[in-house]
Amino acid sequence: MRTPLAAVLLLLAAGCSDAPPEPARSVDARGGERHDLHEMADDGQDSLRAALQIPLGRVEVGTAEVGALIQTEVTLPPDGPRPRAATATDDLGGVTRATYRLSLGEAVADFDDVRSLGRGVGVRLLMGRRAPTDLSLDLGVADAELDFTGVPLARLAVHAGAGRTRLSFADANPVEMREMTIRAGVRAFESEGLGWARARRLTFEGGVGRFGVDLSGGQARPGATADLTVGLAQLDVTLPPGPVRLSVGNAPGLRVSLPEGFVVEGDGRYASPGASADAFAVRIDAGPGRIRVHVAE
Repeated sequence: MRTPLAAVLLLLAAGCSDAPPEPARSVDARGGERHDLHEMADDGQDSLRAALQIPLGRVEVGTAEVGALIQTEVTLPPDGPRPRAATATDDLGGVTRATYRLSLGEAVADFDDVRSLGRGVGVRLLMGRRAPTDLSLDLGVADAELDFTGVPLARLAVHAGAGRTRLSFADANPVEMREMTIRAGVRAFESEGLGWARARRLTFEGGVGRFGVDLSGGQARPGATADLTVGLAQLDVTLPPGPVRLSVGNAPGLRVSLPEGFVVEGDGRYASPGASADAFAVRIDAGPGRIRVHVAE
């Protein structure tokens, strides 16, 4: 069966004043590959809102050059999709917000064709370390290694379709994150240190496959919530040390293993010893499959 994949990005955000995109700079040219650098200058904007649509290839994160809010280094085969970029800066009552959007253009093909084309596509997302950032990534069938350590993320949304994605933080987010949303369709998703993101609310949705949601990273944060939903899947959940309240659905065919010492509070509701009403709350809803929950050392 043919599986169409459409990746079309609207280049103008509603309510934003238009600004011409920064011109692409050639980084290298070997073996017929195209190597382009797209960027937005750091002119002291108070915040950044970035949306990238990368439906194929491989994606990784690095550090932007001094003087840039954000950069994307794109490597493409000669017959690959054409990147499209747009930038804008809004003055919202004396507060300036930068907007950066990048898309690899429209790609509609067989699933297998897209995976084949993607072997020649690479994107390095180079993030600045100054402005609080609202970042959205639509990854399609791209494989991604996303280490956001040191990036001041105020909000993060990752939509991973049918690729392999790893998301990690190795230290505390420089700013508190309002919300983290992760949607993983099929295949595999792994994570490490999501607690370091300092998200007040985390939402994870997984379809079919194997998913690892590591909520460790510092102590459990009172008042924070994590809602995890998967279909037919194996879900491994790592909890941070500290007070946690946990609720798990009871779907037919679902097997659940929980940490030792958790107290049963009712039907599908558990708590670590001494957890109060405002303790970090984790809710898990799953179809047939297996859930394994443990606490980080």
